[in-house]
Amino acid sequence: MRFAMKNRSAIESSLHLRSARKALAMLLLTMLMLAKSLMIGIASCVLGFLSSASVGWAQEFFVLRAPGVALESSARLSPEELQIRDQAGQITVYSRLRRYDTPDGGYIGYGSRQAQRVIQWPVANRGTMRIGVLSNGQIEFTPSQMAVFEIDPTNGASLPTETWTSPQVSAASRETGEWNKSGELSKSVLLSTGEVGNRWFMKAGGQGQLQWIPGGAAGAPLNDPQGAWMITPVGSDMVRIQQSVGNQWLALSADPQQAGNFGNGVLAQRGQRSSVRLMGINNTIAQCWRLQQFNGGYCFESVMMPGCGLTYVPNNGLWLQPILYSPWQVWWPQQPAFALPAPTYRVVSEQVVSNAPLGPVTLRIANTHSDGLLVLLADRRNSGAAKRIRIPQGGSETVVLERDSGSTVIQTVEYLDGFGNWDRREVQVPVPPVVLYDVSVYEEFLQSIAIDATGKSPNVIEDINYQPRSVGFVLLPAGDQLQDNSVIDVYPAAADSRNPGAVRRLAPTDYQRSSSQATPKDPLKELLEQLQSKRGAF
Repeated sequence: MRFAMKNRSAIESSLHLRSARKALAMLLLTMLMLAKSLMIGIASCVLGFLSSASVGWAQEFFVLRAPGVALESSARLSPEELQIRDQAGQITVYSRLRRYDTPDGGYIGYGSRQAQRVIQWPVANRGTMRIGVLSNGQIEFTPSQMAVFEIDPTNGASLPTETWTSPQVSAASRETGEWNKSGELSKSVLLSTGEVGNRWFMKAGGQGQLQWIPGGAAGAPLNDPQGAWMITPVGSDMVRIQQSVGNQWLALSADPQQAGNFGNGVLAQRGQRSSVRLMGINNTIAQCWRLQQFNGGYCFESVMMPGCGLTYVPNNGLWLQPILYSPWQVWWPQQPAFALPAPTYRVVSEQVVSNAPLGPVTLRIANTHSDGLLVLLADRRNSGAAKRIRIPQGGSETVVLERDSGSTVIQTVEYLDGFGNWDRREVQVPVPPVVLYDVSVYEEFLQSIAIDATGKSPNVIEDINYQPRSVGFVLLPAGDQLQDNSVIDVYPAAADSRNPGAVRRLAPTDYQRSSSQATPKDPLKELLEQLQSKRGAF
């Protein structure tokens, strides 16, 4: 009996022990399951936080849909680039721009200089995008009609299988703002003018005014980027002289209200003078110049006022005056010795649209002066081959001349704004007809008379020496201002210009004339005849 009771107690103790062990095991199992759940929750929270902070890149391709548009666009997303293919298959590449991320973390920014647009992409990879464009000097965002949708394989959709290719843009290009060969870099040069040993450099001031630095002063040649002028081609034979001041591009411009005109068959240059200042780049021809080489330097001839050039008047600023090739009209370009900032202006494309052509005309060049004239008729397209015409007193010469009809230059230009985005504009410049011909006029004057004092020569007057003397330089009218069968009396036209120093130069072989080349009327004919008669009387 005692044995039975003892055995029963042992069994109960064993059962209690087993129950305790089982309860402990269950407790341990429950704790393990709770720990596992806790770890999974923590991991999920961490992954969720990372996903919301940086965009989940698990899905690379997305569909873009707009209400009422049947065709879809598609997008390919990566940490540093967003590519959007439109309905026509055109791909636009947007580079990562973190400065356009929204403060709440809901959108991240991508920008395209080519498209001139910033896109804010939803971090959740679904919902409406936001589009930013430059307006009033800053990027303004508005909701896009295009919404982002993830590709759902259960609805029969699949990842795009087309090959995505896009233009390769180097990191250096993205950082410095350089462009490809569609827009050539313009020349940036320092410009100085003046006499030898007294050169002055031109620079742009902070308020858009012009400043002048003497070449011998400290810091000259200039070490300031505001002294580096961009010489930008316009059309086939013109340039614009421009500079960036603040966030605006300015160009040297004559006053359009002071444009010259033609009178008496030639360009009326007398008394012309126009101020030159910096103005915002626009459609006016007053900002266009033609280059003329002169003794290693350059003259900038105004397209608006042909025959007038960029002239610095010491202590009186920059003016447009008739070209006399004075030292203050000859400009000397010089490469900057300092590093220039990345270019912020470029010409993307250019088109020249010519006006309806004009036919050639005949022009009669007349001489009503009392002396013979020597005329150099130069085609400015090939000025080295001027035609030499001698016109006796009372005579004339008829020539056939071509005419230009003018054109319009259409440029697509881009400016880099303060946000690193390119602002695109179209500039249309109406170009007046080009002056194709100029005339240099010389008069023949009596320099000396050789008289036989020995009495042995059969001729008392052995020789009469004539020499050319410059009268003036004139430009013939351009376009339809030069009419067929026109007549120009060149001596008064050249004399009225009052620019004898501007004539084209004669070579020694261009003028050889003595008494054997008689003129219809000699200013000393009567005196010579009297001398001869007196000589014969003795």
